[in-house]
Amino acid sequence: VFASSSPNLDARLTGVKGHKVTAQKAFEECSVSAEILQAQWEDQMKSQLSICTHAPAHLKKELDSVLSLQGQTEAIDYAIHSLQVELSKVDAPEELLKLLSNLQQMQEEFKEWSEALYSLLNIHNSFPELVGVDLEFVQTLLMVRDLKMNICKQAIGGFLEWDKLDQAVGG
Repeated sequence: VFASSSPNLDARLTGVKGHKVTAQKAFEECSVSAEILQAQWEDQMKSQLSICTHAPAHLKKELDSVLSLQGQTEAIDYAIHSLQVELSKVDAPEELLKLLSNLQQMQEEFKEWSEALYSLLNIHNSFPELVGVDLEFVQTLLMVRDLKMNICKQAIGGFLEWDKLDQAVGG
């Protein structure tokens, strides 16, 4: 059993030895101590395993919903303002002005509810560094994060492809 797999195993060990030599040279040339690199590795593992790194998926969906709601609120604000402008040009009936006033009050309540929804997302508890940051900026940060993750996945896929090609030629 061992004799038939020995050449394949020897080729892989040769490849590993070559990679070890290359890695050792790179380590010596970078002039950073092993302790610093180990500390950076531990920090990276800690940050990748933290709860905050897994929260953005659901947070993004919730933020999108709240932003959509705020967009609709702004559209209603614009419509109310346009109606006010048009009614100021004509002699509008008192009942119409009263309805417009009620509509404005309802719109203010609607804005308060959308702000309450945003605060209920507990973004500031999950991400204390985002206290006081605008909702749209948070959404932009999440989009950039997603882009970064996609680029990393593509890079890792490329590295795996090169590794497979390297193994195929016996390296």
